[in-house]
Amino acid sequence: MNRFINGLSYRFHRNLGNVDKIIRLLVALIMIGSWYFGFVSGILGTALTILAMMILGTVATSRCGVTYWFDANTMNQKEKNECDRKGISYE
Repeated sequence: MNRFINGLSYRFHRNLGNVDKIIRLLVALIMIGSWYFGFVSGILGTALTILAMMILGTVATSRCGVTYWFDANTMNQKEKNECDRKGISYE
């Protein structure tokens, strides 16, 4: 339960790996494309677009609150070593 309480503040660090970010980016682009080309419209199209923007936000910051709350980190060891070398904190 502490991770849920701590997750409400902006104290969590990077926890998304490159593969996870690529998958999220593709899913978000598919969602936005389905709205743009008219496959999905109305309230569902708007909801999918808003969700896609949220996903793009997690990709841009390399941080995901849900992943943090479940105490998961999708970064591989090479990515962690690179963050250590650059002085970037991660979970």
